[in-house]
Amino acid sequence: MRSKLLGLLALGLLGGQANALTYSEPPDLGNSPGSSTALGDLAIGANTISGGISQTGCDGRRCDDQDFDFFSFNLLAGQEIVSIGANITNFASSGEARIDLLGASGAFLFAQTRINGNGTFPLTNFGTISTGPVNVFGRAFWTSDVDSAMNYSLVVNVRSTESVPPPVPLPAAAWLLLSGLAGVGFLGRRKKH
Repeated sequence: MRSKLLGLLALGLLGGQANALTYSEPPDLGNSPGSSTALGDLAIGANTISGGISQTGCDGRRCDDQDFDFFSFNLLAGQEIVSIGANITNFASSGEARIDLLGASGAFLFAQTRINGNGTFPLTNFGTISTGPVNVFGRAFWTSDVDSAMNYSLVVNVRSTESVPPPVPLPAAAWLLLSGLAGVGFLGRRKKH
């Protein structure tokens, strides 16, 4: 009986935690602002969005085939973004790419980074709307018209802003337990007489 109760308690505690958002292409992220891919709610912890963008047939003024990524996610009430970083691999371009996060339907810049090679690039300026609730729109795109390709993994670290009540000090908890046991013992003794 005791093991069943402990198992149910552990299941209840674990079941209450949300899983961090993880999204990887394919399927392809939206290729235009009108076809933005909704990724859902962020969770406390490290949330990862992975994709790749490329463009070919470029002549310095335009490209025949361009792949951009547009996506959105929700930062919930009681959440705060701590840091955002873009890990870049397979960068092949003489140009530059950008990853931007925009808030409130793209009305103001939330975070951005300029990318010119492989490595880790922090997204900066995210203090403007770092606390929820807010819907955030993201985009990964090339800033120059040259043949280019790269893969990225965007990591958004989120923590809770809700205050946690301070733990009950052990001495106070011990006195409470002892007084409760004494009361039960007193009542049990009183019923016998």
